[in-house]
Amino acid sequence: MNTIPERSSRIDELLTEWYALQPHLDQAIKDRDTSKIKEIQEQRSILTGEIRAIDPTFEEEAA
Repeated sequence: MNTIPERSSRIDELLTEWYALQPHLDQAIKDRDTSKIKEIQEQRSILTGEIRAIDPTFEEEAA
C-alpha cells in the first residue's frame, strides 16, 4: 500500500502533467482544432481518473 507521501508525490506528478496540457489546449482552441481539443480533453480525463484512483475526493474543477 502506498504511504501518504508517495500518494501525494504521485498526485503532484499527475497534476503537473494535467496543467502542462493547458497551453496546448489554449492553442488548439485558438486554432479551432477540434480533433486536438478532443485529444487533450481525453488525456486530461485519463489523468483525472488516475488522480481519483489515488484520491477519490479529487475534483477536476479544483485543478
